[in-house]
Parts: sequence; C-alpha cells; structure tokens
Amino acid sequence: MLRSLRYATRRASGALKLLASPRGRRRWRRVAYELPAWDGRNALIASLVPRGSAVLDLGCGSQTLKNHLDAPSRYVPCDLIPRPGVIEIDLDRNVWPDVDGAFDYVVMSGVLEYLKAPSAALCRVHDFAPALITSYQDLRPDINKITRRMRHGWVNHMTLADVLGAFLDAGWGVDAQVEWDHSYVFVLRSANDRGRLAGA
Repeated sequence: MLRSLRYATRRASGALKLLASPRGRRRWRRVAYELPAWDGRNALIASLVPRGSAVLDLGCGSQTLKNHLDAPSRYVPCDLIPRPGVIEIDLDRNVWPDVDGAFDYVVMSGVLEYLKAPSAALCRVHDFAPALITSYQDLRPDINKITRRMRHGWVNHMTLADVLGAFLDAGWGVDAQVEWDHSYVFVLRSANDRGRLAGA
C-alpha cells in the first residue's frame, strides 16, 4: 500500500514537471497546429452555442472550435502557446487574457484536467461571461488513475460528484450535461444569472 502511494506521488509529480518542461511545451505546440483527435468534442460544444454569440476560447489549441461555430459575433482564442492572433494564457499561473468587452460564453474544452487548481479557475471565469461550456473526463471505478489519467498528463482526478460540487462551489449552475466519449460536456450558467432569469 505504501509503495503504491509513493509510486502514485512520483507519477503525479512527474506529470506536473512534464507539463512545465520543454518537452511538455513541445506537446502543446503540436496541439496548437494539428487537427485534434477530440475535434468531435469541439463540434458538440459549438452545437451548444447559439448563433451570433461572442465566444472566449480558453485553451483553444488549433482553434477548430471556430470552424464549427455558427456565425459567432466574436471569437477570441487564448492558449498556453502564443502565436499570431492567439492571446497567451497560463491559468495555473493566474495569467488570464486582457480582453475588452463582454462575452456570451467562455469555452474550456479539455482544460480542467490539466489544472492544479480547477476550482480557482472556475471562479475566475465569471469575470468574462455569464455562461461557461467546459468538459471533463471524470474518475470512474473502471479507470486506473495511474495508468490512464496520468498517462495523459492530467493532474487532478475528480469523480462526477466532485466535478458537480466544484461547479456549485464556484457559483455555476448546470444547464446541460452531455456525455461524449467517456467524458462529459457541461453547459454552465452563473448562479446570479440563473436567478435573474428565473425572476424575469
């Protein structure tokens, strides 16, 4: 038991170091320019965004979400890897985009699993939009945390109940929850905004 715990701790530490290392940055650089295997998730997310919405894409990768959106009024891509037209961010280091104007939706597709403090990030998103669409592959009994999750470089390991609790604690209500390829896509609305709409 103790050996397993030590092994898990070493793997977790290794995953964090990898993400911050030159090798980890090379991985994200590839993601920034290649068509991702999870493009179907971006298509699903885009189908949940109303036509003409202003969208802030945190962790945009190769920006395939933009291709699926139905005539966005505004699309602003942000990513760990800066490049022309993409705002540099590092959510774990509290580097958020400096953007003008309000957005209808923030999208964080395939981002939460890589954050050391996902709850803090969920709280900060309120500053940008009243609605958030995010994804998460929850920890399940049939998935070994060490061999499956850490292999992807994921640094937090929440069950579905944990994820829903984190949304609630951060002031988000769940408007929709859709399963996609062993993970979930959530449409979240600010609790304050939900209350205003209910009272309208």
